[in-house]
Amino acid sequence: EAQFEGAYVSGTEEVEPQPDLNALEGSIQAKKNPSVKYGWRVSTGEVIPSLEPNEQGQYTQEAPAGNIILTGHIKTSNTPDGEQWSQKPEKFEKDYTKVSDTVATAVGANPVVMRQMSQPFQVHTSWGSELTGKPGDLLTQYDVGDYGVLDQGAFNAYYVTA
Repeated sequence: EAQFEGAYVSGTEEVEPQPDLNALEGSIQAKKNPSVKYGWRVSTGEVIPSLEPNEQGQYTQEAPAGNIILTGHIKTSNTPDGEQWSQKPEKFEKDYTKVSDTVATAVGANPVVMRQMSQPFQVHTSWGSELTGKPGDLLTQYDVGDYGVLDQGAFNAYYVTA
C-alpha cells in the first residue's frame, strides 16, 4: 500500500486516497446542530472510553489534564453513558458555548464536507487512528488532509445540513 503524508482514505476505488470532497459530486456540507446539548467537564488527566480504537487497538483515549471531556449521546457497551472525547480548551472555546457548568452546545459555525460512501473504506486519521467505514457511512473532511468517518446515526444525532 502506498504511503501518504498525513491522513488518507484506503480500501475503496470510490475516492482518491486524499480527496478534496468539496470538488466531488455527491458531497454535502453539514454543521453541528446548535440545539444538541453535550455534557462537559475538565479532565484530571485520565483515560476515557472511546468509540474509536487507539493505536493499541483499545477503545480508550487519553484525556490530558486540563483538556475538556465532552459527552455525547451515542451509547454502546463501551460508552453506556454516551461517547466521550477530549479536546484542548482553546478548541472547545471556539467550537462550543457553555450553557452551564456541565452542559454545552455546539456553535455550529464551521460546515464539514461529507460524502456518503457505497463501499467499505478505511480512514487513516491525522491523529493516528485507523477508522473503518461501512456502506452508507459518511466520509468527512474537516480540513485539507483531515478525514473522519461518521455513521448515519451519529450524523442524525449531531448534524444538520448546512
